[in-house]
Amino acid sequence: DVVTNPETFRIACDYKALYLIYTDLSNGGLNELFAGKAKKYGVMYDSEFAKAIQRMNLDPSLSGETTVYRAEWVGSIYR
Repeated sequence: DVVTNPETFRIACDYKALYLIYTDLSNGGLNELFAGKAKKYGVMYDSEFAKAIQRMNLDPSLSGETTVYRAEWVGSIYR
C-alpha cells in the first residue's frame, strides 16, 4: 500500500519468475542449459530490481497521495 507505482516492478517480477522456473528445472537434473538460463535471469532480476527500487514512489502516511518520489531505498527479497 505504501508503494504508489507498483507497476515499476513488473519486469523484475517476470525475471524472478523465470529465474525460479529455470532453477527448478535445473535442480531436476534435466540439463545444463536450464542452469545457464537460471543464472542469466537471476542476474537480469538483480539488475532490474535495483533499477525499480530507484524508480519507486512512496506514500508512507497512506494518505492516498505520493509524498516521496524516487525514494532512496536498499532492499532484498529472499525466498
